[in-house]
Amino acid sequence: MTEPTPSPTDPDPATPGAAERGGRSIFLSYRRRDSQGATGRLYDGLVRRLGADAIFRDVATLIPGEVFDRAIQQALQSCVAQVVVIGPRWVESVRDFGARPGDGPVDYVRVEVATALQRDIADGRPTELDYWN
Repeated sequence: MTEPTPSPTDPDPATPGAAERGGRSIFLSYRRRDSQGATGRLYDGLVRRLGADAIFRDVATLIPGEVFDRAIQQALQSCVAQVVVIGPRWVESVRDFGARPGDGPVDYVRVEVATALQRDIADGRPTELDYWN
């Protein structure tokens, strides 16, 4: 009997699963209008390497009917790293929420980044992805 060939979406078997690390370890933060496609490709690559339980991406992780605010806060409080994806329309997207917190609708990305800074899990290492070129 031959071993099944792993699919490209199977996690690396040598990488410990999220359960061993205490939950989802990487939180992907992005603006849908700005970088949804790039974040999706990043998510796919991380899932191949670490497994789906290790990565939090709202549209891939949240369960229908789950309270969005609560689920986001729980994921932010339990992650060990946060990746903020900034694309070419970031500034334009930020303007949709008003110049200051409270000027417009809730800016979840602003909340996510502020939470990472408060938890001291943000180190500000910019990495350029050549997705847009």
